[in-house]
Amino acid sequence: MGGCWVCNPFCGKCKPPVIRKQCPECGRFYFPEMKPETKCKKCGAELPDYIPSPPVWCAFIGQMCAKPCEQHTLVPDEGVSKPCAFHTLPNK
Repeated sequence: MGGCWVCNPFCGKCKPPVIRKQCPECGRFYFPEMKPETKCKKCGAELPDYIPSPPVWCAFIGQMCAKPCEQHTLVPDEGVSKPCAFHTLPNK
């Protein structure tokens, strides 16, 4: 991938994106993976439960990954799996 000048944490192209959700009432963003919250700090509304995405097969590293970036669809040119600093093992 390459070509990025500044990393956008929500992009997800070269590393897993930061998950952000919005309050259904006021639209305030919250980050359920960083700080689980049950009520919105701005309006007090009940926040929906965070359900993580299911693990996917990462073709780039040749293993299952719980928090994939967009590189999980890439097959290395040589056909050999590459290491990934952001690989997250799925919970069993």
